[in-house]
This record gives sequence, structure tokens and C-alpha cells, in this order.
Amino acid sequence: MTNSRPYLAVSLASATAMGLPQIASAQSLFGGGEGGGIFGAIAPFLLILVIFYFLLIRPQQKRQKEHKAMLLAIRRHDRIITGGGIEGRVTKLIDDDVLEVEIAEGVRVRALRGAVMNVFPDKGFDKNDDSESDSEKIDKKSNKK
Repeated sequence: MTNSRPYLAVSLASATAMGLPQIASAQSLFGGGEGGGIFGAIAPFLLILVIFYFLLIRPQQKRQKEHKAMLLAIRRHDRIITGGGIEGRVTKLIDDDVLEVEIAEGVRVRALRGAVMNVFPDKGFDKNDDSESDSEKIDKKSNKK
């Protein structure tokens, strides 16, 4: 019997001499014999890459695509919220990238289309809708009853 690993034969012989049980497949203990080779070493990394793609990269690309479509769909009178937290109504589309936003009555600012974080489409624009706060509307309803 030719052993390619003489240190293994010595360790097995000493283990047998000491009365310890022999290992059934000593070569598998040290990664020899039949095994996956290079594929066995690369397979865990490929599995991690596939998991990262489906759990992180693909959903992020989907969100970016939806956000881009939302920004391209901004129209006049839509309510928007910018990344800085400013809420307003789009009064004018100045350029492909610039919007004019009314944040209070008579106060208009320019905002970049890319700075918009959320869009609430117009459902029948009513200029007087912003004239009363929600608490005033509630007070009027309670006084009518």
C-alpha cells in the first residue's frame, strides 16, 4: 500500500498503538481523495453572490426604476415632498429637471426633480383646499351638528 501522506500513516499507527479507534476515511479528514476540487471551494461564494443579488441588488434596482418613473410622471398641481421635508404643490414645470413649487400661499421655490421623494397626484385641483387647516375643517363640522 502506497501512502501519499506519510505523516497520516504515522499518526494512524500511533493512534492504533495507543488504543484509540481508527478513523474510517482518514483522507477525507484532510480534504484529499474524492471531493469537489475547485468547485467545492468556489460554490459557497457563488451561493452568497446569488443570495445578495436576489435579496439586495434586484429589489434596489426595482425601487430605483419605480422612483424614476414617479419623477417623470410629475405634473402641474401634484403635491410633492422633497428630500429635505418641504411639502408643496407643483405650480410650473420650468425645465426637464426644475420644478416651481408653492410651499405656502404666494411663496414659490424652485426644486430639482431629483430632490422629490414622494408625489401625491392631483385629484381635482381646488385652490381653496389649502386655505383651511384640518383643525378648522373639523371645528366647522362639529359646529354644524
